[in-house]
Amino acid sequence: MTPELKSYFDRYNVTETARSAVIAKSTMFIDGDFTDGAATEALPVLEPSTASHLTELARGTHSDVDAAVTAARRAFDEGPWPRMVPAERQRILWKLADLIERDADILAQIETIDNGKAIGPCREFDVLGSVELLRYMGGWATKIEGATRQISAGSDFFSYTVKEPIGVVGAITPWNWPMNMAFWKLAAPLAVGCTMVLKTAELTPLSMAYVARLMQEAGLPEGVFNIVTGHGHEVGAYLAAHPGIDKVSFTGSTRVGREVGTAAMSHFAPVTLELGGKSPMVAFEDADLEAVAEATRWSIFFNSGQNCSAGSRLYLHENIFEEGLEVIKSQITRMKLCPGLDPDC
Repeated sequence: MTPELKSYFDRYNVTETARSAVIAKSTMFIDGDFTDGAATEALPVLEPSTASHLTELARGTHSDVDAAVTAARRAFDEGPWPRMVPAERQRILWKLADLIERDADILAQIETIDNGKAIGPCREFDVLGSVELLRYMGGWATKIEGATRQISAGSDFFSYTVKEPIGVVGAITPWNWPMNMAFWKLAAPLAVGCTMVLKTAELTPLSMAYVARLMQEAGLPEGVFNIVTGHGHEVGAYLAAHPGIDKVSFTGSTRVGREVGTAAMSHFAPVTLELGGKSPMVAFEDADLEAVAEATRWSIFFNSGQNCSAGSRLYLHENIFEEGLEVIKSQITRMKLCPGLDPDC
């Protein structure tokens, strides 16, 4: 750890647990074990506000993706997770939510150090938001059911549907919401009995490595959740095209999303794509300019501006244009620019 980094951590009272988590080498998590797998190279992980070197990330290979998919497939085909009574899966996911809530301060520090985002919103939205999402989706485990229906062939016949987990889900997450976006992708599949392979962003891999330890503590069976690390064009692309993946979920740029969708189609896997985009804001002549300025500030600067739905354009009616600009400038000049761990950030 560099003196500059140590000083930064000391200034903002970073816990020993968080310090250890962000400087330990970030490995993959495959079949219940933390491992470098077949990786022979490493990628640097930097702290954004000081550009200090934090740790190294295992540069995963195709062999590592194969191993993770094999583990997830075995856990799905042979393991207890899809065969559990739904209430038992619910109990484990709720326990995981409790553990994340217990370690919310630690996870917020890890995420802020890794990503650079402001720690206050990070704790409330990224970490505790993931807790609420996990509890909500975990609750659905006991509430999903099929149906029995009379059909037009006559009263002597009926049809029925049974809801079953789709299988092994491959998820690829972006660098700007490392933990929260991961839970948007994994909470529902886990609740219904799917198994997962997660490819984390190479820029921000640290929070989900910590979460993997909490999953072990919560009692998630081996192979149900796996992490591969490395470059998107290497392991991410291979994961999306892998014939052992039954569903692909990707969040990122439109260009890469097109490639991921094409790769998934090569083996007819359903795919969910959440791609980049920006949202215009419009203020009419009778608008409350203070409210417009406050909304503008949050929409474009929230999460350090790293938001695919950021309000990056504002249209002001010509009669309030000049006054509106002044009010917005006043809002912006009152903002405190500082490292993410600063509580006033």
